[in-house]
Amino acid sequence: MSRKRIITQILLYFFMLMFLMVIGCGDNHSEDTYSISGRVTLNGEALANISVHLTGGESGTVLTDENGEYEFTGLTDEMDYNVSAGSGTFILTPDSTDVEIDGSDVSGINFEAAACCGGITTNRVYVSNYDGNSVSVIDSTTHDAVSTIALGHHAGASAFLPELNRLYVTSVTTNNLTIVNTITNTVLTTLTMPGRTGSVVADRTTNKIYVAEHGDNSGGLLPLGTRIWVLDAITNALLNTINVGTNIQDLTIDIAHRRIYVTDFHTSASTPGLLFPINIDTDTALAGITCGILPSGISLNTTLHKVYATNLSSDSVTVINTITNTVIGTIAVGDNPEAISVDETIDRALVTNSNNNSVSLMNTTDDTIIGTPIIVGTYPTWAAVDTTTHLAYVVNYDSDNVSVVNLQTASVTDTINVGNGPVRVTVIE
Repeated sequence: MSRKRIITQILLYFFMLMFLMVIGCGDNHSEDTYSISGRVTLNGEALANISVHLTGGESGTVLTDENGEYEFTGLTDEMDYNVSAGSGTFILTPDSTDVEIDGSDVSGINFEAAACCGGITTNRVYVSNYDGNSVSVIDSTTHDAVSTIALGHHAGASAFLPELNRLYVTSVTTNNLTIVNTITNTVLTTLTMPGRTGSVVADRTTNKIYVAEHGDNSGGLLPLGTRIWVLDAITNALLNTINVGTNIQDLTIDIAHRRIYVTDFHTSASTPGLLFPINIDTDTALAGITCGILPSGISLNTTLHKVYATNLSSDSVTVINTITNTVIGTIAVGDNPEAISVDETIDRALVTNSNNNSVSLMNTTDDTIIGTPIIVGTYPTWAAVDTTTHLAYVVNYDSDNVSVVNLQTASVTDTINVGNGPVRVTVIE
């Protein structure tokens, strides 16, 4: 082989090697990809299943996980991107964020959620009309009935979740749980639960709804309620089931101290019933506390660390210290007290005496009765207090109306006609 040809081959191999090295370096550079990540929260709490969108150098959509976190991976260096979050339920702030990747991952692209669609509902009273299969909506500033929401099933208890502007209405006799948009006062959907739906409360810090299986207080509805279902309010998914008691009646929630309190009739009408605290961080029931016969309605004074339970057959109210979980008093009231509602801003409580067509007022500082019973409508079953006006709204089942009671003057100031057979009421301040 000639020297010239050898030199030519050597040069050819050299250029081929250089070309492969360049290609190889280019391949290595292309493998350097990066990520963009962040979190979506509501009042500082994780918000799951929110869509987060990426546009720009590359595009895609992911959902936040149970910790409210999201991440886009495999993104090209030295490119401009835009990240936005979308939800029909919430307004997300900021609207979007421009992001430039420059040789490293980008984190902390966060979004904060707020209630959508006209702000949070205020100044409304929602009355569940059991026989009318409907909910009456009252303007609490004028006491006018402004709307009626048809449900398609009996109306039982209700609970309001302000960040979503949703009212959750149970049925008592069926497995239905209806969700109402409180901005438009229209039904969003009706869920089918694993059993008959009774009392209900909402935890606004975690967006969870607690729905109690309804106990038998009429002798004709079985099985007895022994379960509380935990729902994700964002997805309506069933998260957990809490087994508690033998005949659940009512729930109340202490969000700050992470407790739900449950009244339970017991299986025998002659045996004292129980009140169960539930740890809602772990969804576990604590030991039951003995009340009177047939404990029914329940309400809290969180500042005084007291929970109150009405006892239908004992004609009394049991007072329990929520720090020690011990009974600290029993207060005699009227005949067949079904419900109690507390205004802790003025340390007052109202008890409905359904067989007396009256309500009793209590001082929750010393747990004494104030004055004499106040006559309201016929068969008052439930009550709820507006702590901004110190008015209690008492629903009267047989007279199909609501008595408005001023807790400071101990007098009925108004009567509002509603639907057929009102049994429960929720006040939105």
